[in-house]
Amino acid sequence: DEKTVQRYYKTTVPTKPKKPHDISAFVKSALPHLSFVVLGHVDAGKSTLMGRLLYDLNIVNQSQLRKLQRESETMGKSSFKFAWIMDQTNEERERGVTVSICTSHFSTHRANFTIVDAPGHRDFVPNAIMGISQADMAILCVDCSTNAFESGFDLDGQTKEHMLLASSLGIHNLIIAMNKMDNVDWSQQRFEEIKSKLLPYLVDIGFFEDNINWVPISGFSGEGVYKIEYTDEVRQWYNGPNLMSTLENAAFKISKENEGINKDDPFLFSVLEIIPSKKTSNDLALVSGKLESGSIQPGESLTIYPSEQSCIVDKIQVGSQQGQSTNHEETDVAIKGDFVTLKLRKAYPEDIQNGDLAASVDYSSIHSAQCFVLELTTFDMNRPLLPGTPFILFIGVKEQPARIKRLISFIDKGNTASKKKIRHLGSKQRAFVEIELIEVKRWIPLLTAHENDRLGRVVLRKDGRTIAAGKISEITQHHHHHH
Repeated sequence: DEKTVQRYYKTTVPTKPKKPHDISAFVKSALPHLSFVVLGHVDAGKSTLMGRLLYDLNIVNQSQLRKLQRESETMGKSSFKFAWIMDQTNEERERGVTVSICTSHFSTHRANFTIVDAPGHRDFVPNAIMGISQADMAILCVDCSTNAFESGFDLDGQTKEHMLLASSLGIHNLIIAMNKMDNVDWSQQRFEEIKSKLLPYLVDIGFFEDNINWVPISGFSGEGVYKIEYTDEVRQWYNGPNLMSTLENAAFKISKENEGINKDDPFLFSVLEIIPSKKTSNDLALVSGKLESGSIQPGESLTIYPSEQSCIVDKIQVGSQQGQSTNHEETDVAIKGDFVTLKLRKAYPEDIQNGDLAASVDYSSIHSAQCFVLELTTFDMNRPLLPGTPFILFIGVKEQPARIKRLISFIDKGNTASKKKIRHLGSKQRAFVEIELIEVKRWIPLLTAHENDRLGRVVLRKDGRTIAAGKISEITQHHHHHH
């Protein structure tokens, strides 16, 4: 049976931390941490903007910045990938590991940040989905040059699709980086015009106006990004913070929301990379990923799904793991939102994969399932969804073929099942739908959106288009392990 065979040490008895910390005190004293993903149309200047940000932070030097600007100019249409910032060495390629997410860490004196990026082509939607699923918030980079915003927004809809994905995957906070403002002489009229076109769309797909920040910038000249202040003429009409201050403010806002982390929140962790260990000891695993909920300390144990192996956390490392020569600092505590590498004992790394979920050993809600119900919202579709319609299901950093098993009911305004008969599901409708995974090579660990809002969200794509998104509302058919 190529699905998981039970052959592990498994326990439901938690172990105690080596040096117990009071989590709420730790959360209050720590610098706020924020992870973000940069989205936007292929030519909106994402790479120049990120190059500028990292240059202003002294992470990249002048010659690297020149190279970045040259390449982003000469490549014209094909967007320049700023992956070289993410992994300045080629260790990645040599190690031959598949990395689902690249992270680049940086700090200001006010906050710590992680840029989340899926390797590979920036404009390949599955990569955008992976990045969005791991980020706390999104920066949308918009090209304010004459007609540029319009073509990216109206014609091929890349700006729209990225925002739709962010909303569907549970991102609530947005920064709109109004880029290339130097091309329109920092015109307030142009700024307001784009805002008036974009805002109704964002509100329509579920963002709240209060959670959206609009920041005029030039990634190329650096004005409004971090180090280079706005000129007096811009200050006449824009008195808000620059991009970096806006990010810092967002970090404070999100960590305020996280202050509610208490010992009752379950520990949940998304596995994003398994790092081959140089040690000869065969029960060691190095797993990096993101804390989705709760906290973890060395000495505590966790169970990884779907293999259901229980392991003991030996060490927690923070910092840039991705092939960068920064020293891996150890920490005594990791909390919700942190990207860390866990050194695990009593582990079988060959049975851990990107996209696996780990939880405290006494947490029993993670299931490997064949069928589940989605509270589904459809987008613009070429043809309706019927029982049997196949599609690709995206959940976190995993993708999996699936099909519509049955259409249960439409959803009325008050989130209740409608009495109206449902035969097929058209564009822009909401319904409860039962989904069945097909061609399952390996079980996918699932949680309902009630158990974890971010982990319970999925996106459906078919024929290269995002057709729907949903929240897992119940798990209907469990997979039973073969002992």
